Amino acid sequence: MQLNLWQYWVVVEILSTVVLWPFFVLKGRPSWQAAVPFLKTWVMLDLTERPKGWMLLYWIPVVNHVMYLISLYELLHVFGKRKWADFGLSVVTLGLYAAWLAFKEKPAYIGKNKEAMHRQLGELLPAGLFAVVAASVIRAFGFEAYTIPTSSMEKSLMVGDFLFVSKLHYGSRLPMTPLSLPLLHAEVPFLKVPSFSRAVAFPYLRTPRLHPVRRNESVVFNYPMESDLPVDKRANYVKRCVGIPGDSLRVVDGQVLIDGAPLPTPPRADPQMMWYVEANGTQFNRKELKERFDMNYLTQEEQQKFQEPGDVLMIGANHYITTLSQSATEEFKQLPNVVSALPILAPAHPDSAQGPDLLKAYLNSPYVPHPSELFPNTFHGEAPVIMHSRDNFGPIYLPKAGDRVELNKLNYALYHRAITVYEGHELEQKDGAYWLDGAPATHYTFAQNYYWMMGDNRQNSLDSRFWGYVPEDHIVGKPVFVWMSLDKFRQGFDKVRTERVFTTVHGKGKPVSYFWPVFGLGLVAYGWSVFRRRKTAKA
Repeated sequence: MQLNLWQYWVVVEILSTVVLWPFFVLKGRPSWQAAVPFLKTWVMLDLTERPKGWMLLYWIPVVNHVMYLISLYELLHVFGKRKWADFGLSVVTLGLYAAWLAFKEKPAYIGKNKEAMHRQLGELLPAGLFAVVAASVIRAFGFEAYTIPTSSMEKSLMVGDFLFVSKLHYGSRLPMTPLSLPLLHAEVPFLKVPSFSRAVAFPYLRTPRLHPVRRNESVVFNYPMESDLPVDKRANYVKRCVGIPGDSLRVVDGQVLIDGAPLPTPPRADPQMMWYVEANGTQFNRKELKERFDMNYLTQEEQQKFQEPGDVLMIGANHYITTLSQSATEEFKQLPNVVSALPILAPAHPDSAQGPDLLKAYLNSPYVPHPSELFPNTFHGEAPVIMHSRDNFGPIYLPKAGDRVELNKLNYALYHRAITVYEGHELEQKDGAYWLDGAPATHYTFAQNYYWMMGDNRQNSLDSRFWGYVPEDHIVGKPVFVWMSLDKFRQGFDKVRTERVFTTVHGKGKPVSYFWPVFGLGLVAYGWSVFRRRKTAKA
């Protein structure tokens, strides 16, 4: 059985009333106060001598469970029941043992003894608990740290970038799985067990937003294909939103078109494309490629170590597949050993590949996804419903909430997953007719907005071209700030990409790093503190 929001609230209210009632009576409070929402929390904070401002924390999912444990301990404490065994049994019984103690033994209210509490808890445990509470609130409603794990957004967001993701811009999504361990996502590290329980599920709710998801913004979202997990426990992905609800999207030779017009490249983006390069027999200089173009030309040993082929792959004598950023392409073509460079663009139909034999062989190799691997063909057997490729894709329409679409063969393929998995309906096709939730239907009206996400590393990105639409309830936040960036292909201090540290993700013009000013201020502050300590010691 899974409880919804209101069922969970009723259970919590009943349980808290049972637990608090005997303590309120012992303190001389009217027993009915233990049954009144908000008031009972106010009275409990009064008994435990805590600020009334804490009341808000009891209504924040996940955080409220930590606060319940804190209050349970302090409630026992102010009534003189200060043994760890009493607290442990109270936790295991969700507070019922504490209520039984109060009812049976009728302990007197003696108030808070800070010295006794300090002797029992020390300094680290209370500080740690309140740090968890504060961090959980910030993580849920403010900002969350995120690391770029893959190269799908190179060179806009790079592997090794450490980001702060804002939950405020698109509105903070309230936790949908409230029975979760604080500060953990889906698993407990090392133990590899779930960090959450499915016993309670909250609906999708958001706080007011600063602005909606905009076209061309980098967005963090939950991976839609992990439908075996609750939405807020699915893996976090970061891509660029290239299509918003109501858009008609198409990709022609790698160029995204929205309603027929080319989508411009945003100022902070530096997308990558793959090129077929013919050289004149002179080998590329690995160091030069790294220093001038930030290209990783890996040896076989390095490919095995890092489990990736790098940015330069030799496919024949003097013939290479390279991955180049938009900003580096023209300069790379001017290298003295480059004879020619052709963009690698997969045609809509694999049999229509053009170019040199090695290029055509590459386009028909497993390195290039077959149309059957792309959306919506992924979900409808081996025969492609739509014949398109990663570089020549669509057109498709992105539904917005309230859109009404006809149920036909094409729309069934495009929207079946959205209707069934993301919006929770049953949709079947029988003898040329369509059945929605067991009844004949000719149209469907969408309840959610849907977005289209693609990586800036366009030909090395697992994105919407493979798994389709991203529902609005999967949106997590907006990357806003890079606070650290490490290059795994370098050593020592050179690993730090100082030009990327302390930069903003969005904005006009090239990003400006404030690493050295902040580093300098840190040194000055440290030197000043050392000077003051020495001066104080001499005095």
